[in-house]
Amino acid sequence: MMKDRMTYSMALVFFVFLLAACAAVEYQTPVLSGPKRFVDTHYELNKQQKAYAGNKMMEAKEYWALYTIHQQMRVMNDFKIEGPGVKHAGSKGDFYDIVLSTEVNLQMSYFIKIPGVFPRYGIGEEGQWLNAYFLEGRTHKAKTPIKPEDTVFERVENTEMNRIDPSKPYNHFEIIFTGKTQDAINLQYREYGTEGVDRPTFQRNMSYPIDTAIIRFNQIRIRVHEVSPESITYTILQDGFNS
Repeated sequence: MMKDRMTYSMALVFFVFLLAACAAVEYQTPVLSGPKRFVDTHYELNKQQKAYAGNKMMEAKEYWALYTIHQQMRVMNDFKIEGPGVKHAGSKGDFYDIVLSTEVNLQMSYFIKIPGVFPRYGIGEEGQWLNAYFLEGRTHKAKTPIKPEDTVFERVENTEMNRIDPSKPYNHFEIIFTGKTQDAINLQYREYGTEGVDRPTFQRNMSYPIDTAIIRFNQIRIRVHEVSPESITYTILQDGFNS
């Protein structure tokens, strides 16, 4: 009876590893997509801010771009792995590219690229370290434990801008506080092209009455709280990108 149970257990283990070896393998490669609209801003809406004379009150860039989608794992805590020929320490928030996915022990698993480590180590469907690696077309049990043991990874999709689409609209501008005179608040509006910010493609000096409560320019609305020759305290209410 005992012999039959051992035979059954060994057969079951062999069957599970056989399934892992025969499971379909899907290799993950970055995907080029787009174009997609991007808006980069260097300010916060509806938050009081301060700018000194000669400094930017706001800067924004709106553009369309082709982008690359990366399937990755993000680790949720600091961790270390160490084993034969393998040593790596990761920090909370680090990203690791997913190289391939396949079933291991009847669950979908993701094998990641770790810097300086050739074998691709597996992460389970629930984000746990499998202590297994993929090499030469199949999964192998590893001798590389992770510390702490309850380390968790999270599967994420990251977007990386590839190149700007020149056939789509491009808008990059900034507004600079240039000071206050006896009767005016002075600003400068600048626009830039895709070549960079070395030289504006357009600029305009703007003056508003000293008692202006709301500065209006195109779709931009800025509330003025306090202004002096040296600085301005303000809140951006609308920027034309966000309602």
